[in-house]
Amino acid sequence: MTYINPNWKSRQTAIETKFLFPTKHRSERMKAMAMVGFHNEKKLSVTIPYQHELGFEGTSRKAAEQLLLKMVEYPDDVNDYSMVAGDTDYGLVFVIVEKGDDPWADELPPIAG
Repeated sequence: MTYINPNWKSRQTAIETKFLFPTKHRSERMKAMAMVGFHNEKKLSVTIPYQHELGFEGTSRKAAEQLLLKMVEYPDDVNDYSMVAGDTDYGLVFVIVEKGDDPWADELPPIAG
């Protein structure tokens, strides 16, 4: 498996999501962010339109999945991972779990590509 940044795999990576309120020029959006290295290295992010049919958690997960696609070199690599969600004051945090590393990871829903 090849990663954009080799430091990404060295620890559990968390993807944070945040709801962005509408402005005069843009509708509601969801932003997903993650660090791909240590300290002040590059921070990746993806912003997608809010999808009312998916709701808050569904749109957050979709944004996190889109960001994960940017973090791996090959899109098929996302099938080796699941994401576990947790709440924060402003959104959700998804911890990326490699399926072989966690005994419960095989029971988690697959990541949509």
